[in-house]
Amino acid sequence: LENRLLQLQMFLNCGLAKQTEVKLELLKKTDFKDDRVLLVEAGLTHLNGKPAQALELLNQYIVKYPNNSNALQLRAQVNRILGDLNLVIADLQKCMQLSPSPKTQYLLAQTQAQLGNKTIAIGILKEALKDGRAPVQARNLLESLYLEGNRNNDLHRFYDETMKKYPDNAYWK
Repeated sequence: LENRLLQLQMFLNCGLAKQTEVKLELLKKTDFKDDRVLLVEAGLTHLNGKPAQALELLNQYIVKYPNNSNALQLRAQVNRILGDLNLVIADLQKCMQLSPSPKTQYLLAQTQAQLGNKTIAIGILKEALKDGRAPVQARNLLESLYLEGNRNNDLHRFYDETMKKYPDNAYWK
């Protein structure tokens, strides 16, 4: 069961909707009850472009498992598509409490920036970039926020720090 669920999750992560659907149906025919299947179904529904239905499934799952950071992060993605950025922030903040990661920080900063909370977004990004696993997009978003805000001193400091950290990266030269 664990291997099958892992395989389904990997198919979803790669965007393989049809393969996920086929394997999920086979798994459901074995007549077992495991709530994690609901999370896979929600991911598949989201991947198939049905965010409202995916949200319903995610809400059912999160009622039972309110501290599942994967479900919360997926619900944040769905709510972003549905345009409810305040719910996106709430879910991502809870994710950060449960399982902090630079990717989640980036997503949280991106949402804060979309809401116009650029100072908050900058603080989150600066913290995220302290972790070597931070997505490249975090550095790009921080640069753009500095540019948009005419924060020239911060921008020069950012470039200096980035070039010291990545001296051989052609993009930052």
